[in-house]
Amino acid sequence: MIFQRITSPGDNLFPEMLKLYKSAFPPEERRSGGDLQQEIVKSERFYANAVMENGVMLGIFNYWNFGTFFYLEHFAVNPGLRGKNLGSKSLQLFHDTASGLPIVLEVEMPNTTEATRRIEFYKRAGFQVVPKDYAQPPYRPGGFMLPMLLMTNKIHAVKTHFEKIKNTIYREVYHFKP
Repeated sequence: MIFQRITSPGDNLFPEMLKLYKSAFPPEERRSGGDLQQEIVKSERFYANAVMENGVMLGIFNYWNFGTFFYLEHFAVNPGLRGKNLGSKSLQLFHDTASGLPIVLEVEMPNTTEATRRIEFYKRAGFQVVPKDYAQPPYRPGGFMLPMLLMTNKIHAVKTHFEKIKNTIYREVYHFKP
């Protein structure tokens, strides 16, 4: 299993990645296709990846490298391949290459069975909920802040630097000024 970075909308994996991206995340929790293309082309810190094995795209794993922490923005396994531990393996592969830096990600509030399962998945992978109030800024102008939880594999570091991490995510990922 490898992460294959997609560096251009012209990449042959881009259409399949975009299809999974749009089907796995509701519009309020993702960029438009054009905005995703723009981040891929313009932001050196953004890594849009296809999770590959034997030439088959298993899923997507999009993250940001901020030097002092990683922010996992979108992660999904192709629907037909779910339940085969591929998500856990992808997350472990990323953890193994993260140089010991904190990995931060957002999850929905545990108001549905699916959201609760997702939180438990990350807990099994060694992540903890950050006990601080957090809301996801809107991806589009006129959108609303969405109450979310942050999770991390390095709870002490993230709690200690929470405001800096939150402000970096807001500014760099969402292009949002609180």
